[in-house]
Amino acid sequence: MAELLDNLLDLLGRLIMPDWKALIDLIPLVGLPLLGLWTLWAFGRLGLHDLRHRRRTVPPLDMEPPRPAPRLASGAFDYPVNTPFCPRDGLIYRFDAQTCDVDGRALDVRCPVDGTVRPVTTELCRTCGTRFQLGPASNARTLAAAGPPPGGAAAA
Repeated sequence: MAELLDNLLDLLGRLIMPDWKALIDLIPLVGLPLLGLWTLWAFGRLGLHDLRHRRRTVPPLDMEPPRPAPRLASGAFDYPVNTPFCPRDGLIYRFDAQTCDVDGRALDVRCPVDGTVRPVTTELCRTCGTRFQLGPASNARTLAAAGPPPGGAAAA
């Protein structure tokens, strides 16, 4: 019984007052694998983030193809405002398009306020300072043709 009590006291003594040199010698054996696991986790998260947020290279089936722009009586193309277009090929694209499918050039957009042409990637008009938001709701031609709402500006 005395031997069992001595073994128990010896174990408690090691737990209460450990051999610090032996524990410090274990740091590289425990720290390096933990650092390796953390590195794998970090690069794995970055890799998965890249795979999840990568743009699609194959267009979905519901994406409409570019359509030819209508022509004016003078023969020039009539591009709608706030709609991406390719001036070289005379094609009108969807609102989320950035480059021409034919030659790969950056698309242009006409300002709905003053009609200046700017690249699709630019958010502000250099002439009037309008911040662009591409989409059918921001088409100034339809807004101008409709006129003010019935009852005047107070009804809007």
